[in-house]
Amino acid sequence: MNRTKQFAVLSKFKDFLIEVKNKTLKWENVCFSGTKNNSHAIISYYASMNPNTYGDIVLVPGLATNTDIDPFMKNLMFWGLNHRRNVITVDTFIGDFKDTISTTEATQLATQNTYSEFVSLLEQSIKYIQPYVIPNKNILIGHSAGATGLTDALNNLVVQNTKTNIGAVMLFAPCFGTQQRGSIDNAVRRRIESNNGEYPSGVLIMPNAQDVWKMGRLRNVYISPNFIGDMFDSVFRPDLMNKWNTNITIVAAQNDTKVSVKCLEQCFKKMKNMSHADLFKMITLSDSQHSILAPNQNNKNVLNIVKNQRTK
Repeated sequence: MNRTKQFAVLSKFKDFLIEVKNKTLKWENVCFSGTKNNSHAIISYYASMNPNTYGDIVLVPGLATNTDIDPFMKNLMFWGLNHRRNVITVDTFIGDFKDTISTTEATQLATQNTYSEFVSLLEQSIKYIQPYVIPNKNILIGHSAGATGLTDALNNLVVQNTKTNIGAVMLFAPCFGTQQRGSIDNAVRRRIESNNGEYPSGVLIMPNAQDVWKMGRLRNVYISPNFIGDMFDSVFRPDLMNKWNTNITIVAAQNDTKVSVKCLEQCFKKMKNMSHADLFKMITLSDSQHSILAPNQNNKNVLNIVKNQRTK
């Protein structure tokens, strides 16, 4: 596809999605973490274009992106709303882009925006959406940090003995394991150094090209430098995942340089040793990177995986 046709497709898809979202948005509310920092998530509910819905999909995007700009999330939303699914989006501080702010403000945000705070916020968000999803006919879909945080949040709910009516969970490129921790730490260090002294070492700023294209200017997400390391260090607990009482699918990307297929296969092997192994599935997407879906990439395989996901 040449560049003229490429951007024509992007523009057309963007216009269609905006129109669909405007037609289907039923409500948008704020959910708080309930911690000392009391961070918040924006939870939006979009009703299917067809009232005879099959169920719901709940979207939790990754680090330094959100459901308004991420190609993967936008394609899932567009497909879902046009194929008899209600869509709920959960956007948190890890996708809250801001214009240039003062050092004091940046430091305050980085102090608050930790991985543990993210997990606590997702716990409350999962509780919040329970009255709005169709019991057992819904799919929670997380990508990257969203998938990892979703896993830890659901594990915490198991420990708290909190019941949910979730039908399935799909974890796209979850950041399980510490095999690539060295390269991740180096990437964080380089990013902090690239700030050119604008912010102190206690602040990690992350832009996203998709946001730049949308807004026409550079903005950043401000998080703790330990966020990524703490995420990769979170303990993988298949014993707790076994108690989710729902279908779980791990989706790996063949060319992922952040989380290798081999690492996820090792995690999945541990899951298959659990008593509910029949509920667990792993799929590897060929010719895909950590982002799963780039603009204009053929999304048929990804959508088929979601379409064929079993619920209760």
